[in-house]
Amino acid sequence: MLTGLSRTNQPAPGVAPPVMPIPAAIAPHQLRTQGPLCELTMHGKLELQHAHAFTDTLTGQLTQHGIALVLLDIDDGKTGATVETRRHLAKWAEGRAQHLATALVGGGLLIRTMMQMVGSAVRLLSPSKSVTIKQFESSQRTEALAWLRSCEPKLRAGLPPEPKSSASD
Repeated sequence: MLTGLSRTNQPAPGVAPPVMPIPAAIAPHQLRTQGPLCELTMHGKLELQHAHAFTDTLTGQLTQHGIALVLLDIDDGKTGATVETRRHLAKWAEGRAQHLATALVGGGLLIRTMMQMVGSAVRLLSPSKSVTIKQFESSQRTEALAWLRSCEPKLRAGLPPEPKSSASD
């Protein structure tokens, strides 16, 4: 498939890079990618098959861009994940966490706590122990995107962006 990218993931000479996000459906959830950014808007529970589709997309992002900037919109009050899903996400991130920055937008205390547990599991399993997760309120989507973009240079340089894990102010 012709993507317009060279082996260095730069636009091929004379070919404009894609400018529109690429939407994809993962059951009831919405997934968009644009460059290294991957946005997952959750609508309901994240089942194991959804998590596999999501991590397949993230694997592609890492292959193509070397990093992945992940925005998880968990504002839907019915959002959650099964034990198997959390286990899959933690196992998938093992050895990849140093190439990821994740912004959690929205969600109640229970959901944010669950997502922090996934981050803690990844941190335990990851050789680098570098897990970059930051939580934002529902109204802070713009700030979350700006924070993710600010992580990009350090991730590309192989340095852990700060904060490694924190809640929004």
